Amino acid sequence: LNDRGADLTISDLLKNYLLGRAAQRINEVRDNWVQAVGIVEMASDKPLFTVFLRQYWSSKHGTTRERELYKNIKDNVTTLQQAVDFTLEMVEASQHYAALQSASNPYWSSITPSPKSRVETLLLLGAEQIRPLLLAAMQFFSDKELSKLLQKAVSWSYRFIITGRSGSGSIEKAYCDAAVRVRRGELKRAVDVQRVLMDILPKDDEFSSSFAVARITKDKIARYSLCAIENKLQEKSNNCPELVTNADAEKVNLEHVLPKRCAAGDWDNFDADQKNAFAYRLGNMTLLTGKKNRKIASLPWEEKIKKYEESPLEINKRLCKYKTWTSETIEERQQKLATLAVEIWKL
Repeated sequence: LNDRGADLTISDLLKNYLLGRAAQRINEVRDNWVQAVGIVEMASDKPLFTVFLRQYWSSKHGTTRERELYKNIKDNVTTLQQAVDFTLEMVEASQHYAALQSASNPYWSSITPSPKSRVETLLLLGAEQIRPLLLAAMQFFSDKELSKLLQKAVSWSYRFIITGRSGSGSIEKAYCDAAVRVRRGELKRAVDVQRVLMDILPKDDEFSSSFAVARITKDKIARYSLCAIENKLQEKSNNCPELVTNADAEKVNLEHVLPKRCAAGDWDNFDADQKNAFAYRLGNMTLLTGKKNRKIASLPWEEKIKKYEESPLEINKRLCKYKTWTSETIEERQQKLATLAVEIWKL
């Protein structure tokens, strides 16, 4: 039990073990531990320290499950000096891990070119499996190569989401194996990392075909997708439209052309099953200012298109070329968006 009467966590057990190895340097080991815990926990409102420990260890030794973590560290850190060295490494790694939790972390201010928008986009996408690889790259890559890797990480992470493979254990293993090779000096550039990951990355054909039928129920992912497409259409963001950050939802709102909930008898171009199937298709979504969106949410297509025609967004100018709104229209539009997606989220 710990001092709160609860079962010991992995981090409690590990702390006790390291202090037991520290002998006369117990104060140094304890202070390093406390510093690392403070850095990680201050970076998030979630308890992340055990997650950090697992991902950091995995970046050095390959994929390690949480239940294996304590034993693996115990088997590898056996002497006083190793205990001291490990806790010192934890302090440096905790600073990198905290930086991955916030694009505004001071760490990113020293990196040129600035990767802040890349970090913010990865956070938006919930890209956690790649963190062991990023921890290794932050320690061993040049600033230029780290920025390139972060840019590639955005495309990889988005492709995994669209193809439905974002939670796969094989992805985490591949990232951790690559992290180990970065630490060994075998992979020194972002392009080298992509080369060894190519077997697991969704290729253009798979990504395009998945995008063409994608249903996205998370508003933040759908809005990000459409913002990136709008940037591509307007040729903004220095040819990096995929790095657009999450636009302010109060200013640029997600709009479902076919509403998520229709009154009986409305939108009779769609039967009940189609209404459920197509409401969350990306081809059924666009962007509008928040005020306009609230005013037109439940209007029929003939009324909505009049409001879309007032929008300055390129995505809406193209949307207004459709005269009717049917399941066939949505599929046709989404296929065109899929072609753009391959150009935006490049390998």
